[in-house]
Amino acid sequence: MPERVALSLFLIAILFVLIFRLKQFYKMYSSGNNVALKIDEFGIENNTQAKSYFISWSEISTFEIGHFRTRQIYIKPINPNHFPRKKCFGLYFTSKPELLWIDSDMIDIKRDELINILNRKLHNYNKKSNNNSVKTNQS
Repeated sequence: MPERVALSLFLIAILFVLIFRLKQFYKMYSSGNNVALKIDEFGIENNTQAKSYFISWSEISTFEIGHFRTRQIYIKPINPNHFPRKKCFGLYFTSKPELLWIDSDMIDIKRDELINILNRKLHNYNKKSNNNSVKTNQS
């Protein structure tokens, strides 16, 4: 009997993951927006999650990998309170907001290459931002 319960839970979990993935693919391709991640001088538009989200470079502290979701990249915000976590049955489902995860499985680039590009873009933004603030202070 315990084997049946375990097998049932396992099958439900697999079904949940499949439905989530199908929802991601459907959202991306039905909207005509087949770009999973858009990176420009203003920030990042993340279409790899169930809900699309734009986050500007000025809101990003760093990018992190190596969390329990090994193939995902976490966008660590400067102010985490601006990004609420999702509750399920009154409990937090994850320790970090789902909008801030980049699902590298949805992107045709290796995760390490992507993290290098993101870090370089963030560094360039911070460098440009610091130069602008120095010019403003000197005026």
